[in-house]
Amino acid sequence: MDHIFTDLSIWDIFRTQVPFLILHDAKRANDIAHSIMLIVEQGGYLPKWPLANGHTNCMIGSHADIILSDLIMKREHDSHLNMTQVLEALRIVANTEQIHDSRFDPPTYIKYGYVPFDMDEYSASLTLSYAYGDWATGNVMYAAGLIDEVQEYYSRSQWFEHIFDNNTKFFCPRNSTGDILCPATEIEHLIPFDYRYTEGDAWHYRFFVPHNTSRLVDLFGGAKYFTEELDTFFVRSRDWPTITIPNPYYWAGNEHNLFSVWQFHYANRSDLTQLHARWLLDNVYTVKRDGIPGNDDYGTMSTWYIFTSLGFYPLSGSSTYLIGSPAFDRITIRRNNGQCILTIIVHDNAQKNTYVERVLLNGEILSTYPFIDHINQLRCSTDSSAVQVQSNKRRSSNAIWSSVSYSVYTGCNNDQSRSHDNDNDNDDEDDYMSDKILAAAAQASGPQLLNPRRRVPPPPQPPTIPKEKTRHLIEVEQREQGLSTAITSDNKGFQLLKKMGYKEGSKLGANQVNGLSEPIKINIHPSRSGLGEVNEKKEKSRMKEEIKNKFNQQIQSTYQDNLKQRYYFKRVRIDIAKCQSVCERLDKEKLSLEENILWKNANKEKKEDDDDDEEEKEQDEDDDVVSKMETQLKKLTNYLREKHLYCVWCGETFETLDELESTCPGNERDLH
Repeated sequence: MDHIFTDLSIWDIFRTQVPFLILHDAKRANDIAHSIMLIVEQGGYLPKWPLANGHTNCMIGSHADIILSDLIMKREHDSHLNMTQVLEALRIVANTEQIHDSRFDPPTYIKYGYVPFDMDEYSASLTLSYAYGDWATGNVMYAAGLIDEVQEYYSRSQWFEHIFDNNTKFFCPRNSTGDILCPATEIEHLIPFDYRYTEGDAWHYRFFVPHNTSRLVDLFGGAKYFTEELDTFFVRSRDWPTITIPNPYYWAGNEHNLFSVWQFHYANRSDLTQLHARWLLDNVYTVKRDGIPGNDDYGTMSTWYIFTSLGFYPLSGSSTYLIGSPAFDRITIRRNNGQCILTIIVHDNAQKNTYVERVLLNGEILSTYPFIDHINQLRCSTDSSAVQVQSNKRRSSNAIWSSVSYSVYTGCNNDQSRSHDNDNDNDDEDDYMSDKILAAAAQASGPQLLNPRRRVPPPPQPPTIPKEKTRHLIEVEQREQGLSTAITSDNKGFQLLKKMGYKEGSKLGANQVNGLSEPIKINIHPSRSGLGEVNEKKEKSRMKEEIKNKFNQQIQSTYQDNLKQRYYFKRVRIDIAKCQSVCERLDKEKLSLEENILWKNANKEKKEDDDDDEEEKEQDEDDDVVSKMETQLKKLTNYLREKHLYCVWCGETFETLDELESTCPGNERDLH
C-alpha cells in the first residue's frame, strides 16, 4: 500500500470514481480498499464517511461493501487484501448494531425486512440502499465460495419489494404496523428533500434498484410500462433549469440518479439510454459557469461524464458495464501506467448519429451487447489465457484486449428515430464491420462511411399526395367567401334591416360621422366565456406555467417547514433512544428487572393491559407518526421521573421527589 486515504465520501465515490480507478489505475483503487480495511482494523466497523481520524456519520448506507465488491468481482484486488477480514467486516455491518451507524439497527431491519418509518424517517431510502449493499455482500460471498451466505444475502437484496407500492408504482416508507405511507398528491411526489427520503423525492428513488432493475421492470408491469415511466422521468426534467438546485424529476446534480439513464438497458431499450445520455452530455455538462449540475463530490460527477463520454458505464459492485454512445471518434486509455491500452474507435460519428448499431471487440462482434464484462473482455492482465488474444499483441505485449469499435447509424436524434431495425440490409455485401472493411478504413486519409450501400444516392422521393383540407381551413375559406359575397335581397336578416329603416347602398350608422361599412370584428377572449374560441396552444402554455408557478410557490413555502420537521423528528428519535438506554440501565441496576416493554430491544409483540392496549389502537388510527413518538417519549420521561427520580433533560438522579420537583424546571426539553 503506497497511500492511506482518510477522507472518503463513500456515498459519492462508490458509484463512478472508484470504478474508474479500478479500470484506469487499479493500484490506487487497492490503496483505497486497504485504507478502508485499516479503518476496520482500528475502529471495528466499515466506515460510512471517514474524515481524518474520525467518523462524520454523513449520508446513509454502508456503501463501503459495494466498493469492496466492485474491486473483488473485477478480480483487480491485490494479494495483500485479507479476504477473511473483508468477509467478517461485511457480516458485522450487515447484521449487528454499530457505534458509528453505517446501518440503522440491523436486527430491526432483519426482523421487518425493511426499515420502519416510525423508527427512522429515511426508511425508504435506507431500505433501498441496504438491499443494494446486501447484493454486493452476496457477490463477495460468491467470490469466496460461501454458497449458504450467498443465498442469504441475495435473498435480502430483494427486500426492496417490501416498500414498493403496487398502486402508484413508487417506493414508499412503511411503518412497523405494515402501513405504507406514500405521498398523497402528485405534487407531494415532486417535493425535493421530502421528509420521507434522503436528499430527494419519490421520483428520485423510484428507479433506485441498480442491482436488480430486471425485477423492477416486472414490478412496473413489464418493459413497456417501465420504459414509459423512465422516459417521462427524463423528458419532464428538461422543463427545469439544469443548475445546482433540485430538479423534481431527473436530478443530474445528485448521486442517487446517476445510474437511472442506464436502466433502459434492462427493458431492451438501450437506444433511449443513448438518446438521453447524449442530451445530458450536450446540455447539462458544459464549459459555462453553470456547466456542472451540482457539487462534483470528490470527482463523482466528473467521472460520470468521463464514463458516459467513453460510451460505457459501470454497475458498481459487479464486473458489468453497460454500453452507451461514445462522444468522440477515437479514445485511447493507457491503463495501469501503460500496462495495457484500451482503444475505442467510433465509426460514422456525428452529432446526429446517436445510436449504436453494433460493437466489435478485437475484430469480432460483441455477443453480449449492450453489456460488456470486465473480467472476460476488459481485464488488464498478462494472463493471455483469460481471453483469446489475437491482434492485441501488435499494440501492447501485455494487453488482454486492444480495442473496441463502435458504429453509430445515421438516425436523427429525435423521438421518431428510436428504432434499431436493420432488416433491409443487403446480405450479399461485405459486412461493414468486418476486418476487411475496418482495415480499409484505417488506411483511408479521412473519415469514411463504412457501408457501401450508404454511398449510393438516395432514391427519389415519391410524389406528394395532397392532403384533405382540415376543418379549420374549410371554415376559413367559407368565411372569406361569405364576406366577399353580397347579401341577396331575399335574405331574411336583410329584409328585417330594411323594415328597421336601412336603405340598400347606405352604411350602418350613416347618421353618425363614422358609419360602419364593414362587419364588426369578433374579439376572441380565451379567458372568458361567450363568443370566440379558446386558443388551445396558448391556454395549455398558460396552464403549464401556472402549475409550475404554483409548484415553485409550494416548494418555497414547504421547504423550510420540511427541514424543521425533519430536525424535530430526528431530535425526538434521538431523545427516545437516549431514554430507552437510561431506562434499561437503571431498571437493571436498581430494580433488577430482566425485561421492560420500554426498553429499546424489548419484545414488541408484548402487550400491556387492556386499557393501555385500547389507547394504543386509538393512537394508531388517529395520530400520525410524530404524535406517536411524542407520546412514547412522554411515557419514558414520566417513567424515569416516577420510578428512578431521574430527569433526562437535567441528566441527573435526585435524592427525593421534593428535590426533583423543586430543582428541575419540568418534564419538557424546552423548559431546560
